[in-house]
Amino acid sequence: MAQMHGELTCNDVVDGAGLLILDPYGGEMVRVAPAVTPFPYRQALYNIQYYGFWSKSGAAAAAEKHMGWMRGLYGEME
Repeated sequence: MAQMHGELTCNDVVDGAGLLILDPYGGEMVRVAPAVTPFPYRQALYNIQYYGFWSKSGAAAAAEKHMGWMRGLYGEME
């Protein structure tokens, strides 16, 4: 299973790649009042998931570089 997971995930990811997933909100979600359920973010247009990918080589330096990029992107999106 671990080998299959590695083949399906790691080989297709380019080192330094980034990914954003936008989950649209609205529609039927907006018709439910925020206080009715424990999900108060109904009025938002969407939710954004941020992903960054890098290899383990030079782990500390690579992590700092890519996390810096991610923090910068997140800051620009605020």
